[in-house]
Order: sequence, then structure tokens, then C-alpha cells
Amino acid sequence: MLGGKRIPDRLYDQAELFVCHIKNKQWPEAKRCYDAVRDELCSMQADEEVMTEFFGERGERGVILKEGLFREEYVQKAYYEVAVRKEGRCRGRKDERRQKKQRISGNLCAGLRLYTEQIRLKILYRIQPGKSRKTGP
Repeated sequence: MLGGKRIPDRLYDQAELFVCHIKNKQWPEAKRCYDAVRDELCSMQADEEVMTEFFGERGERGVILKEGLFREEYVQKAYYEVAVRKEGRCRGRKDERRQKKQRISGNLCAGLRLYTEQIRLKILYRIQPGKSRKTGP
């Protein structure tokens, strides 16, 4: 069992970085920070005090008695955004609008290419002034 004195400073840095990622809505990075610290503390077999410092303390029936460096609501939000909403990008109206705009812009580009091709052909086959174009025998 490791006490609080032997915990590396980088784990505390990860906790601060976790909060920064949450504030910037970088959900996968936040989840990665949390998972890295949790795995590291479990592998080091940290004692109860250290675990409470990082993750908080719960009472009976799941009541939060003390918040840790990783706030429970932030951890749940990060997990929700990554697991359920697929890295914060939900397939909703915004996504549908963006796809529709891409289709429209693609159609506009195709239409513009067709129009410029028609103009090019008109210029290519334009009748030169002073010369008549014979259309038959």
C-alpha cells in the first residue's frame, strides 16, 4: 500500500488537466485522464486516503460525502459524452443540417462545373465574325 507521500505529481497534474478538458468539452481526453489516474492508483495499490483524495467518498445509498479531485458529475458527463453520444457528436438536427449543406454545396459545385463546360463549348464552337457556318449541302 502506498501512502500520500509517494504519489507521483503527474497524477495531480492529470486531475488538473481533466478539469481543463471538461471545461473545453474535450470529452475523450477528459475520460482518458480519469482512466489513466484510476488505473495507475489501482496498480500501485494506493491506500484509502489517497483514493478518497482523488475520487471522493460515498456514504450509504450512494450519497456523496466528500468530492475528490475528480468530481463525480464531471466524470459522469465525460463518460456519457464519449460512450453514448460518441465523443460529443450526437446525430441530431445539427448533423442533418450540416450533411444537407454539404449535399447542396456539392450539387452547386456540380452545377457550376456543368455551366462552365457549356460556356466553354459555346466559346469553342462560336461562329467567327465574317464567316458563316454552313448547316447542310
